[in-house]
Amino acid sequence: MQIKQRGKVFQLIRYTGYNKDKKRADTQLVGSFPDYVSQLASIDVELVAKLDDDERAQVEKFLKEKREASDRFLSDMALRDLPKTIEKCKAAIEAATQDSKPIADPDAIFFALRDLGQALVKAGYKRPKFTEKAPGNQKDPRQLPITGDHAE
Repeated sequence: MQIKQRGKVFQLIRYTGYNKDKKRADTQLVGSFPDYVSQLASIDVELVAKLDDDERAQVEKFLKEKREASDRFLSDMALRDLPKTIEKCKAAIEAATQDSKPIADPDAIFFALRDLGQALVKAGYKRPKFTEKAPGNQKDPRQLPITGDHAE
């Protein structure tokens, strides 16, 4: 069985044999399902009923790999955007403080930050020496003009 993506739909194509007259394989479109589907239970019952055990196992494996790839992508995006998200949180806390609004659960924030630091250390990253400015507050060299003079 082949699983091919056509736009926003995955097609399930079954190999039915070789046609000597046409000199190519004969295939049959078993059915299709939307690309947002992530579990076999979400696919139309009639389509699943058309699949034999091996084909069903192939579709389950495909969907599992698709879910894992999606989870990895979302994790990578979360890590990439984390410094910006923390800066937004910092600005929100400062704004709430100026407006005299209480923060919902400051203890949970402290514990989450502690756990985040411990996870970084456990992953093998060394704790930096803190200076006046964090590295995220400095200009990214890729964003500077191409003049050779990077003085601010």
